[in-house]
Amino acid sequence: MFAVFIPLILAIGAFAINVAWMSLVDSEMQIASDTAARAAGTEFTRTQSLLSTQNRAKQAIQQNKVGGRVLTLSNSNIVFGESALVTASSTSIAPFTPKAVTQGTLGTGTGKVWVNSIQINASQTFGFAEMPMPVPLLSSANGYTPGATSTSSQFDRDIVLVLDRSGSMNEYSTDAASWGPAGPGQA
Repeated sequence: MFAVFIPLILAIGAFAINVAWMSLVDSEMQIASDTAARAAGTEFTRTQSLLSTQNRAKQAIQQNKVGGRVLTLSNSNIVFGESALVTASSTSIAPFTPKAVTQGTLGTGTGKVWVNSIQINASQTFGFAEMPMPVPLLSSANGYTPGATSTSSQFDRDIVLVLDRSGSMNEYSTDAASWGPAGPGQA
């Protein structure tokens, strides 16, 4: 009976190792994608330069390894677009709309393209083949290709501070108040 069940136990163990590996790689891919999107969003907010933003995203994604490998991004993996803040939607807080933009068309006004979001589409084959599995006998022939998408959006807020310096609130009033002053503990 032991000889019959040991191959089954080994197969289930190998499957569990592969599933855990895929989960780890997915988490690492999402972290790398999120990091690149945040770095690109910060760079774009600071410089408004498409090239500088792309370079910063490429640098940031290389700081986080996925499955022990360094990731790379191409310019096609870095998408510029617009996210509009939607408060009544149950699906997405700020849906992303990609836009075709160049440094010359970036901005606001007639003939310009407004951009407030950067999306990173990280999907890697690591330059040679798909992600290898720890136990290759139970995996498909083409391995496992992890992927993640992250978006960084910048929403501008206008804050207004209004000060009344007219002195109209200092006028003496002869109107009697309809209530008495508050006593201790009543305010």
